[in-house]
Amino acid sequence: MAKVESNIGRNGPSFIIEMGGEHDVTMRQVVVSADFSEGDIIESPSSAVSATSDSVMGIVTKDCVSGDTVAVLSNGQPTTVDGYKLAYGDADEGTVNDLLRAMQIVVVKL
Repeated sequence: MAKVESNIGRNGPSFIIEMGGEHDVTMRQVVVSADFSEGDIIESPSSAVSATSDSVMGIVTKDCVSGDTVAVLSNGQPTTVDGYKLAYGDADEGTVNDLLRAMQIVVVKL
């Protein structure tokens, strides 16, 4: 398997409390087709989670615009994240947190 090139800053995304596993295991490189901010929870490369979402692709690791390739936390291994720094839009936090937990991404509020 080829090593994924990191586009995360030296200190990493501010929402990550503790990361499990290797960067190229926990992150997926995604070409986005919408503008997103660090901490946005996305359903697809073109949409953030919403009240009708029944799946999650992951959490965007840095601000980006349509056409950018960005790392998305998609497999926690496990990873603990700060729920106060995530953007849920109008989606139900409990439902989204359950979907993230299934991906081994554990949301806590400190």
